[in-house]
Amino acid sequence: MAQFTCNFNSYTLRRAVTISAIVPSPGCPDYWDGGACTHLKPSKYPVLYLLHGTGNDYSTWLRYTLIERYAEEHNIVVITISGENKTYVNRQRDKFFDFIQKELPEFVCANFPMV
Repeated sequence: MAQFTCNFNSYTLRRAVTISAIVPSPGCPDYWDGGACTHLKPSKYPVLYLLHGTGNDYSTWLRYTLIERYAEEHNIVVITISGENKTYVNRQRDKFFDFIQKELPEFVCANFPMV
């Protein structure tokens, strides 16, 4: 399992956004002889987006839950973002709903092994 923390400039929000991605380890092929698994073709995984509550940030799921273990056991990519206590809705300047609906999946699919 790998855990990435990414900071990128959002064109929707017009500022830097921090996300975390948990990517499960690729499985070894059926013919694996017990040695190291190397040069495996990257797998594609389903994705789960987790949003935090008021007063928290993207790292809350990593610190207070077993989400890393869940992602590994179920072979899913987990994405968490910092919502900045904006309630994930569109406001005059902050278009968080648009960001979550369109830009975030585009960024994630372009940079992580997604289905």
